[in-house]
Amino acid sequence: MYSSHYLQIVVPNQNHTQSHPDVAAVTSIGVGMMTLPLVLTLGVAGYRRYQRRLRNQKIQALEKLWRITTKEPKF
Repeated sequence: MYSSHYLQIVVPNQNHTQSHPDVAAVTSIGVGMMTLPLVLTLGVAGYRRYQRRLRNQKIQALEKLWRITTKEPKF
């Protein structure tokens, strides 16, 4: 009824395992952690510059329109 086969568990030898993490993985994680805040900061700064430029263009257009309407003769 019972099988005479046993499950053999293989445990790696502790002397041959790698004690240090993979350098490529650590480097890529470090680069990612450094570039993410930089990209976010530059993105926010760029968006604010875009909004400021757009607001200035609107102000210039309104000032131009105001100058045109004030120069019209009144009847």
